Amino acid sequence: MEKINKRSSAFELLRLVAMFMVVWGHCVMATAKDQEPYLGTLDNIGWFIGAFTVCAVNEFFLLTGYFARSDNFKVGRILTIWLKTFTYSTVIYIVASCIQQTFSIREMITYMLPITTKQYWYMQVYIVLFFLTPYISLCMEHLTKKQHTFLIAVLLVFFSLHQTFIKVARTLDQSQGYGIIWAVVMLIIGNWLKKYGNEYIEKIRSGLFLIAYTLCSVAIFISNYLVVKLDIAGGVTSRGNFYAYNSITVLVQSICLFCWFIQLSRTMENHKYVNWLGKNTLAVYLISAHPMLLYPLWTDVFHMSQYWDKPVLYVALSIIFTIIVMILCICVDKIVDGIAGKLGVISQIKKVNRLIGF
Repeated sequence: MEKINKRSSAFELLRLVAMFMVVWGHCVMATAKDQEPYLGTLDNIGWFIGAFTVCAVNEFFLLTGYFARSDNFKVGRILTIWLKTFTYSTVIYIVASCIQQTFSIREMITYMLPITTKQYWYMQVYIVLFFLTPYISLCMEHLTKKQHTFLIAVLLVFFSLHQTFIKVARTLDQSQGYGIIWAVVMLIIGNWLKKYGNEYIEKIRSGLFLIAYTLCSVAIFISNYLVVKLDIAGGVTSRGNFYAYNSITVLVQSICLFCWFIQLSRTMENHKYVNWLGKNTLAVYLISAHPMLLYPLWTDVFHMSQYWDKPVLYVALSIIFTIIVMILCICVDKIVDGIAGKLGVISQIKKVNRLIGF
């Protein structure tokens, strides 16, 4: 969910699509997944949609690696992201807690330190990844193709294959992809795709990548269905194994979708509206995934539960409401950017970039 300079509209579109997946995934997580009866219509809808959207976060990590360079460290980016995270985290808490009459000074302090207190898990991981990226990039720039490929193979054996088929408690990384280790793995893969992927990607028809993405998504859903239906490895408690960000299924799904956008980037012309919208996708996450909005947005604002007995309407409205949320969040962020510009915040950040960075 980071800002990438000199990117094509295809990658801006990817950011928008991935963010749509994030928000839509949150919608069904809050209102459909694990609704009893298990494997009932609503539960299946939630897990089916989730199977197609679960790769969203991996797409952002792949983007980070695809554009990673050792000479492109800008402290100003960190400041911009931190300030926005602080602003949305604090303001939303104050407004929401006052409405709910649950305001607490102690709790507000935790929301004023959203990175440190992990109010947004992704932002905490991203900030650390941002600091590590130039050093990881420097190492990768000195690797041969064979070394780079072998490194990825080793990482996938221990942090993807092992994680997919072994109980989480017995794995090296128990975060299931919600941590810095998997972010680094995806960054390294994204960088490999940038350096060496084209010679393979250009030989494959773009439609095949979408077909592969779809087949992976369906396979992920079927895995969930069979685990619950046949009561494998604890049934319901293990139904999300193949949905984990670092599972081999989601990894393949993520790469297939990413490769399709790589091919699209060669033919898609720049579209100013796509670029204009893509610039503010981070705010969609910061606002809609705020801990005090993540579930209430869908249960108390949009009242999705009233459509549970109408599956087609539920799905249609979940898509419409997701788009509305994205548009509103982007508009809010445009206003915030305008205010920051008038207050001179942006110019000060540019000065910091000139003083610190490499």
